[in-house]
Parts: sequence; structure tokens; C-alpha cells
Amino acid sequence: MRVVIIGGVAAGMSAASQARRASPDAEIVVLEKTQDVSYGACGLPYKLPPDTDMDDLLVISAQRFRDERNIDVRLGYEVLKIDPSRREVGGRNAEGDFVLGYDKLIICTGARVWAPPIKGLDALWGQGAYPLKTIDDGRTIKAAMAAHPPKRVVVIGAGYIGLEATENFREMGAAVTVVEALPEILPWLPEALRARVIEEAKAHGVEMLTGTRVEAIERTDSGILVETSAATLEADLVLVATGV
Repeated sequence: MRVVIIGGVAAGMSAASQARRASPDAEIVVLEKTQDVSYGACGLPYKLPPDTDMDDLLVISAQRFRDERNIDVRLGYEVLKIDPSRREVGGRNAEGDFVLGYDKLIICTGARVWAPPIKGLDALWGQGAYPLKTIDDGRTIKAAMAAHPPKRVVVIGAGYIGLEATENFREMGAAVTVVEALPEILPWLPEALRARVIEEAKAHGVEMLTGTRVEAIERTDSGILVETSAATLEADLVLVATGV
């Protein structure tokens, strides 16, 4: 029996390991479109400072899964179609197109970053305005900061990722403004806990604009201009943490 799993981060590799325990003789193939598997995405904001390493978040390497658990992990395999009638998946890798049959199929592709409809955002996506969802996103941001250390950062979104990243941007000495479209940050928390977060952020000089929408973003000679419904902000780097 061949079990094919699409996606090789937390869910995919956990499914692969459980499948191996349940079926010691099965052929288990994991198809992962990036070059990384099994990493702790929750720690991404805390690996932004220059004295940290994104690769510390890697838990088990693809080779260890192959050697220790007999799981065929294939990196750089992007699945583009599923044919249930033929029980096949197809896609592409570095060598071209591939087709692979399966007896059981598990889809662990996770969520996709939501890019809000902000005028000009597409032109700066990955080149001044960044998401932080994958370890590759983290590497991209660290490389950008190493080349041009930001003095001013605008964080769009005051959820977990946005606020945790804010903490680390401030730790690096950048001035940070957080822009949140909702009337409150972290609306799922009790009011007393939200107040503590706001108090702590203010104590560290973080500016928070709630009930505020980002309307446009553009690059200028002096950096990045962020037009919001409340104010015009200047930044060297923008983090887009608006969810999935």
C-alpha cells in the first residue's frame, strides 16, 4: 500500500509518522513543495533578530525521516492536480512534471497567507512588504534586514504574529507602529489581558492604531509610505500579518 501525503510541515510529518506506526510495511511518500519539513512555525517571530538562526526551528530533517522512519520525503515537489478516478497526483519538480499513484491520500497543505486589498501592495510583496508564515518568509525578512537594517517598521495586523514580531523589531531598535483594522487588538482575549498587552507595548514605545485601515502603500525615495485611514506613516519595512 502506498500512502501519499501532500505537505511536509507539522500536520504532514505527524501524519506520516502515525501512518508508519499504524502500517509498518506501507510505502509512505511525502511531497513537499519547499526545501524544509518539520519546523516550528510558532517561533518564527523570535528568530528575526540577527543573533538568531531560522534553521533552529527545524525539528527533524528530511534525511532523518528517510533514514530513521523509512519515509520517502521528496522536497521541491509541488502537487498541482489530483485525479481520484486514477488515484494519482501530478505536479512539477526541478526535473519537470511528475505523476504518482496512491492507495491512500492525505492532504496537509495548511493555510495560505491573506494579502489584503491594499493599493500598491502587490508591487512591494516580498520586496519591502513581507508576510511571515513559513520559514522561507523568515529567511527573506532576515536577509532584507541584514542588507538594510530598518529604523521604522509598520506592522499591519495585531494578532499573535504581528505582536510577537513587534516585540522583536523593538528588541532590534526599530520604531514600530502597529495598524489594526478591528476596534481592539486580540479580540478573543479578556479585556483585562488586552489592556496588559497594550500597556506593555506602550511601555516599550510601540504606537498602536486600532480601528484603522491601510489604504495604500508605495515606495518613495526615503522608504515606504503607508497611507492609513488615520495617518500617513513612513517605514523601511512593512510586515503584513493579516491572517490566512
